[in-house]
Amino acid sequence: MAYNSLIKGLKASTFYSLATKVIAFISTVFVARYLEPSDFGVIAMINVFVEFMNMIAEGGLSYAIIKNDYHDYFHSAVHKFVVLVGGIMSIGMMLLSPLIAIFYNNPSLVLPSIIISNLFLIKAVGITPMAMLSKELRFSEIGRITTLSMFISVICTILLAMVGLGYWSLIIGQVINAILGAILSYNKVKDRISFMGFSFVKMKGVYARVGHTIKNVIGFRVVNYWARNADNLYIGRFYSVAELGIYERAYKLFILPMGLINSVLSQVMLPILKKDLSSERRVNRTYGMILNGVSLVILPLSLIFIFIPTEFINFIWGNQWLQVAEILPYFGVLILNQALMTTSGLVLVLKGKEVILRRLGWVSSVIIVGAIILGGMTSFISVPKYYAIAYLMIVLPLNVYLVYFKVLKFSFWRNVSIWLVRLIFSCLALYYQLYSVRGEVIFACLLLLVGCDIFGIYKGVKDSIDEDSINNRVISTY
Repeated sequence: MAYNSLIKGLKASTFYSLATKVIAFISTVFVARYLEPSDFGVIAMINVFVEFMNMIAEGGLSYAIIKNDYHDYFHSAVHKFVVLVGGIMSIGMMLLSPLIAIFYNNPSLVLPSIIISNLFLIKAVGITPMAMLSKELRFSEIGRITTLSMFISVICTILLAMVGLGYWSLIIGQVINAILGAILSYNKVKDRISFMGFSFVKMKGVYARVGHTIKNVIGFRVVNYWARNADNLYIGRFYSVAELGIYERAYKLFILPMGLINSVLSQVMLPILKKDLSSERRVNRTYGMILNGVSLVILPLSLIFIFIPTEFINFIWGNQWLQVAEILPYFGVLILNQALMTTSGLVLVLKGKEVILRRLGWVSSVIIVGAIILGGMTSFISVPKYYAIAYLMIVLPLNVYLVYFKVLKFSFWRNVSIWLVRLIFSCLALYYQLYSVRGEVIFACLLLLVGCDIFGIYKGVKDSIDEDSINNRVISTY
């Protein structure tokens, strides 16, 4: 049953994903005391391009493997295709390295860019095995692989930072993590997929089967990626490396919990909801419970970011990083909404609505990039401020209307309880940062938001249990 499978998958995936993110977060507490903002700035400059090409290399193939009922022959062909693309991306990044240095007017970026380019080929080895494990609901094995890889790489990063290797400690840590993840995941399915028997005819056949999903997912991701990273690109180009390092640390805190949520749900949500795809009502009920649960999980961190950022940053990183606290409240407002909205892409892919995903991503991206440019004309701290305003006023309402009203057909009251209350609270919190608002008004809205989430989970669980009981009684009569 979807509900029982969801809980079982969530337990395993959440435990290991949480362990991985906690390890990564703790590492920042140590590393931030040995590295300068400029060290993080250097990595942020390169990673803008690295993560983009890594996204292209994966190309939505994980979604295609999970979504379709093809068997190991297809998986083996996909694996060769992904590795081929990864190799091409590695060579492309090496050739791009001098241009990256020219763009940022920083010649020292060439060698780090060349070293990091090897990550594309290394990570490509693990993409298909991880997708196969996810499709088979082997979440505990995925979790053990990612946690062990992260733990070993973090230890190496901390030790290298302590001996004074600067940003090279971050680069070497990334490479170690990628190598371990690729080896461990491939070892799980090595008897079912192979590097042997490469054929361009097979590669063409793979693309014919999954090309529709790849084109639309990449079409969405490309535009959405540059919208989400236009801030790093803009600040890196027009401000100092140290200022980019400050912004990058705030941004990493913002995406850390987002990464936790996405890593859990990308493994669990697509396979689970696929079982109920024939019933729109069951899909919406299960997905609604997921949104309510994500909201309750992310809310405490959002409140910390918004209301006590200075105390939080001083506690975890020390007073040399206090400028991060000036940026954090705007990310606190964003995370409360984006943590939920990012899950919509998985559901749209499941329903075969990749075209809507791509087009909506394009429109949203144009709005966000425009806001980032306007903010950057004032100061790098104004970038997240304008980003948050544009997202709450335009992007969020547009996405809710088109995705949740039109495509998913959420009921009016479900949309009100999940989205409208959240939007009102977010606007009040943003207004609190820009001007002032009475604390009791925000507190009352916060209580309403929490109440709606708790009630949504309660009603979803109750309806699932009632439906299962009815189905069991019907079966027993026959």
